[in-house]
Amino acid sequence: MSSDDWQSPWNENIPRYRQIAAALISAIESGQLRVGDELPSENELCEMYGVSRTTVREAFRLVELEGLVSRQRGAVRKVIAAELRGYTLSLGSEEETRQYAVENIVDYRPNKRGMSAKTATELDISDPEMYRSASGLHWERATGGRLAGFAPRQVQRRPIAFTTVYIRHPYSEIVDSLHGPSSIALFAPICASYGLALSHIDQTSSAILIPPAIARRLGCEPGEPGLRVIHRFYAEKIGLLELTDEVYPADRFSLFHRFNVVSPS
Repeated sequence: MSSDDWQSPWNENIPRYRQIAAALISAIESGQLRVGDELPSENELCEMYGVSRTTVREAFRLVELEGLVSRQRGAVRKVIAAELRGYTLSLGSEEETRQYAVENIVDYRPNKRGMSAKTATELDISDPEMYRSASGLHWERATGGRLAGFAPRQVQRRPIAFTTVYIRHPYSEIVDSLHGPSSIALFAPICASYGLALSHIDQTSSAILIPPAIARRLGCEPGEPGLRVIHRFYAEKIGLLELTDEVYPADRFSLFHRFNVVSPS
């Protein structure tokens, strides 16, 4: 296979490893790479795209996360599936979190009611009156593949999740502008407007049975298995700035973590 078969021009706004991953996924989905075929080697892709082995390995990692490719003995990787299995989230850094925000949208609507005592207890928030919220369906952006914004593939029309965001006063004025598609993570414009800096992000994931009201919005069956993912964004000198509470049907989502191992000296 030559690079002319499926290489696309670089989009300078998107990391190269994501663009390479999108090209590989497009080749698999279009049938240029079939189940059982070997992918080009790391060296071949490095030469084809003029990038480092680290960049190519990150691209392979994303394709493997999609369930399309499996690593065999040595460095050989083979195609094991021709269709994407759902949404895969990898948040190992603030950069990946920001990229996640770029690639996803929520059709938020402000919630008229404040945070209930029950919700405050579930979310471990001691001052619920300080937060305003908005909720909506969470979608992948509809312009091409989510990995690079240009891969030619059919867009999945089902929502990924139902999302509720809580923003702390006085930064919650952004909620008033949420009347349609917005970035999944609102901390970026808030930090930019107020000169804030994130100190850390906490994530909690738990298995749930999807409640009837949310199931209706997601187009799935009440009581269907799902995953609840809560992100807490903390700002320096402020504390908890933003909290997102997301409910994903099990068949539309998977979560990936990488833990670096430090060898003893």
